[in-house]
Amino acid sequence: HGVAAISYWPGFILTDAVRAMPPEMLPPDMREALPNWETPEFTGRVLHALYSAPDLMSLSGQALIGAELGQRLGVKDTDDKQPISYREAMGAPHKPFTPVSGEQA
Repeated sequence: HGVAAISYWPGFILTDAVRAMPPEMLPPDMREALPNWETPEFTGRVLHALYSAPDLMSLSGQALIGAELGQRLGVKDTDDKQPISYREAMGAPHKPFTPVSGEQA
């Protein structure tokens, strides 16, 4: 039917609430990692590029890490940085969906 479905895994998101917190309220490791966090706009940019990607349907049924997808699609964050993938630290997404053909995605 021409409908693609993915599970999108963003990294740590630098929300307005996090930005508003005084730095001393954040644990030291979190404070040090803040420059690597993604903005909410990055997710929007990646999803927009994904929607426009010619191979969108081939990605259907997969769980995709936002930073890796952004790199694949040539998308950078608002400050022109390339967010990092946390795959090594947090593990890879599971492949939870089975396509209609019965083959594992």
